[in-house]
Amino acid sequence: MNPEIAPQFAQLCDRLRVVPWFSTAGRSIGLTLPFPCRPVGGAAAAKEAIEQPEWEYWTLERRNDLTSFLRDRFRNRYAGQWNKIADKAVHFLGTEVEPRVLPAIADAMPDSVVAVDAIRWDLAGALMEAAYADCRPPQFFTHLVTVYEAGHLPVGWDAGSGCDTLLVY
Repeated sequence: MNPEIAPQFAQLCDRLRVVPWFSTAGRSIGLTLPFPCRPVGGAAAAKEAIEQPEWEYWTLERRNDLTSFLRDRFRNRYAGQWNKIADKAVHFLGTEVEPRVLPAIADAMPDSVVAVDAIRWDLAGALMEAAYADCRPPQFFTHLVTVYEAGHLPVGWDAGSGCDTLLVY
C-alpha cells in the first residue's frame, strides 16, 4: 500500500530539482522568512557555525516537533506511514539531489562532512514536513528550502542574542 502523502511533497521535489546549490554562498542575503536571518562571514565561519552542536540540537528539536504533533493528532497516519514516506524522501535525495549537492558543497565549503550531513537532514525534514502539510503547515525545514533556492546554506541558529536568528552562508 502506498503511503498517503500530501501533494506538497511532489511540489517540493520539483523545487529541489532546480536549486542553484550554493551559487551565492557568502554573498549578501535578501531573504524573506518567518524568522530573522543574518549572514556569517566566509567559508571558514560557515564551517565553524555548521559544526556547532547547537545547530544539530536545534534541527533535531524541530524534527521532534513534527513527529510529536503527528503522533498526538494523526496517530494512525503517522505510525503506519512515516517510515515509508521517509524511505521515499531518502531515495529521492540520494538519486536526484545529492549528485548535484555534493560537488557544489565541496566547492563552497571544502572538507565539511558535517555540512553534507546537515544538508541531508534539512532536506529530509523539509520533505517530511511537505508530506504531512495537509496535517500541519510546514514550520521550519520547508522554509530552509527558500535559503537553498537563493543559493545559500543555513549553517546555524542563534538563540542567545535575544532574538532567535537563522545563520546563513
